[in-house]
Amino acid sequence: MDSDFSKTLSKTCSGGDNAEQPFDMTRNNFDNLYFQALQRKSGLLFSDQTLYSDPRTKSIADGYAMNQATFFLDFQQAMVKMSLLDVKEGSKGEVRSDCRRIN
Repeated sequence: MDSDFSKTLSKTCSGGDNAEQPFDMTRNNFDNLYFQALQRKSGLLFSDQTLYSDPRTKSIADGYAMNQATFFLDFQQAMVKMSLLDVKEGSKGEVRSDCRRIN
């Protein structure tokens, strides 16, 4: 993690439970800047930063950082794939009122 970004996170987290840290500089826009943040070692989520540090996925993250159209196309295709998953409904599924606890 970039040391300046680490300081930013520490400052944000000291704001308490309601503190917010945006994923990237374009907080309210859907774009590829998050992948550019990964290149600068400023990924908010450790799991995402691992995408950039792992040689198996680094080229994918680089590609998305360089080409927003490719990111949008792949994201669109992934969303379509996810829509085809078998969602559990009724008594077979559960909607949690608190994501951290089983109802």
